[in-house]
Amino acid sequence: MINRVKNIVFTILNKEKRGPITPAQFNDSCTRIQNSIFSNYFDADLIRSKNRTARGLANDSVKLYEQRLAPFMREEELDLLGTSFPLPDNCYFVERRGVSHIDASGEFQDIDLVKPSVFRKEEESDVFAIGHLSNNTITVKPLSIKKIWIDYYSTPKTPNWTYTVSNGTPYYNPASDSFQDFQLHPSEENDIIIGILSDFGIIKREADISQLISNMKQIEENGESRIL
Repeated sequence: MINRVKNIVFTILNKEKRGPITPAQFNDSCTRIQNSIFSNYFDADLIRSKNRTARGLANDSVKLYEQRLAPFMREEELDLLGTSFPLPDNCYFVERRGVSHIDASGEFQDIDLVKPSVFRKEEESDVFAIGHLSNNTITVKPLSIKKIWIDYYSTPKTPNWTYTVSNGTPYYNPASDSFQDFQLHPSEENDIIIGILSDFGIIKREADISQLISNMKQIEENGESRIL
C-alpha cells in the first residue's frame, strides 16, 4: 500500500504545485497519520459499542472496527516481576476483559481490571482476582498469582518507504531490510492519503480529494494493466 500512497501523494502535490517533498518527510507524515487513525480506534464510544456487541447488540460500525483491529490482536503469557506484571513493549491497549489466570483447580479465571481506588480498598480474595493497570504494568490481587495471560492490541510498526538513489532520484526498493508497509486495513487508504496531503497543505473538500484520489488510482491501474 505504501508505494501507491506515495505515488498518489507525490502526483497530487506536483499537480497542486506544492513543490517536492523528501522521502524522509513522507515517512514522517506516514507515521503521524497511521498513529492518528489507529488511536481513533480506541475512542470511548467505539469501546462502549464493542462491549454492547459482546451482549448481542452488533452493528456494522463495530464489525468494521473488529475487522480493522484483528491484525493487531495478541495473546501473551506474563510472569510476575517484583510486585507486578510488565506489559509487552509493543502493547498499546489491554482488553478490560482480556486478563486471566489459572486457579488451583487448573481452570482459567478472569481478572477484573478496576480503578486504583477500588484496587486499594478491595480485600484480597482467592475467588475473585482483581488487577490494576498502570505505568505499563498490571498489579494483581491476590499476590499469590505468579502468572497471568492477557489479550491486547499491539502498536503498529512504523511505516517506512525505502528506496535506492540513481542519478539523484529515489526509486522504490521494497527489498530493503528496513522496509515497512502500512499495517492499517486497506479501507483506510484514502484517509491515509488525505491526512498526508493535509500535512503538506492540501486542504480541500473531502469529496473533491476523494475524487482526485480515485482518478489517480485509475491512472495507476491502467498503467499496470498495460505493463501486464
